[in-house]
Amino acid sequence: MSEPVGTASSTRTRRLIILAVVVLALAAGGTFWLASLNDDSKPASSAANDTTTTSTSNAQFAGLRSYVDEHTDSLVEHTTELDAAAATYLELFEAADGDYERLATDDPTAVRAALEQARTAWLAANPAYEEMEGVVAGVPSLAKYDVSIDAGAPGSDGPDGAVEFDVKVNDERTLTKPGNFFLLTEATLWGTEPEWSSEVAFDVDGDGTDSGFGDLLPDAEVLRAVARDFVTEAKTLRTDADAWIPTEGDAFTALVTMTPTMGEYFNAWKQSRFVAGDKATERGFVASSRLDDVVGILSGLGVVRASLDERMVATDPAAAKAAKDNLAALTAFVDDLRTQEAAGTKFTAQDADRHGADAQEQAEQIAATITDLGREAGVKIDA
Repeated sequence: MSEPVGTASSTRTRRLIILAVVVLALAAGGTFWLASLNDDSKPASSAANDTTTTSTSNAQFAGLRSYVDEHTDSLVEHTTELDAAAATYLELFEAADGDYERLATDDPTAVRAALEQARTAWLAANPAYEEMEGVVAGVPSLAKYDVSIDAGAPGSDGPDGAVEFDVKVNDERTLTKPGNFFLLTEATLWGTEPEWSSEVAFDVDGDGTDSGFGDLLPDAEVLRAVARDFVTEAKTLRTDADAWIPTEGDAFTALVTMTPTMGEYFNAWKQSRFVAGDKATERGFVASSRLDDVVGILSGLGVVRASLDERMVATDPAAAKAAKDNLAALTAFVDDLRTQEAAGTKFTAQDADRHGADAQEQAEQIAATITDLGREAGVKIDA
């Protein structure tokens, strides 16, 4: 079904057409004023340097703009799939009269299919977000979504960094500030939070045993409630990201804010099942390694840096090259660790600490270089 005029999809299409025209015009050496997305006329008296700046800005961030659009679309797509699978699972639970023992035996094939679909959708939604987290968390106008979607702690941990929302499960039950949506859905689907699990054993992954990690039936009502609200939040992020107009200040701020965060990411990796095994204290990072997330974040920051490349080179060519090369080297460093882990290497807590310290040192050097470049360029960095 086609989108009505004025929706995010139609606005985005018009914006991409405009960006393409801008790039072609600038390549030909032309300058012109840029019409708004609503085709409102701009007074002929507008200053030429104003229109040149606007055109240059749109062309400069065309790649970043498309990258964010693609990732917000993907996040909405996969959280919608997750919600649909959760709805199917809830229907099966209700057909079993709310009895998890019956649910496990009445139609195990259908139950397994619904849960596998939900897990598959989660595993697709996770990189869709992580690869743009550097933008979402690093841009002040979008940062609140990183709290609700990926980084926010439960309110029970204290007010600092806690989510602000509740999840209504049913008329009798509400989850009060329960933590971010990725944590909620992952912990429910893989059974790491007893309060969101039925505690009834079930061979979810179909390996012939119901005693493996994650072989528990999730609380059907909790899963549907958190998946439903996750879709809503993903759509709201997409709406606000569509309205976001990137600036050099945003891009520099995202890089300076999000690059030197390696220490906390590696600490979460150390505490996860991927390093700590059965002694893990993290409820999250059980379905996908924290290293996957870090590579995604750094890859997205690479796109942010690329949007500033010409500006950085014009400011200080040597420093610009150092920022580019060192960010690529840091990304490759973490990616190599991820590749080793996927191939079967078991890292220890000491390994995680050592690699985390190395990554943090590299990241801080990169952030310092980029901070200096921004200041020399006269760009306000909100960090």
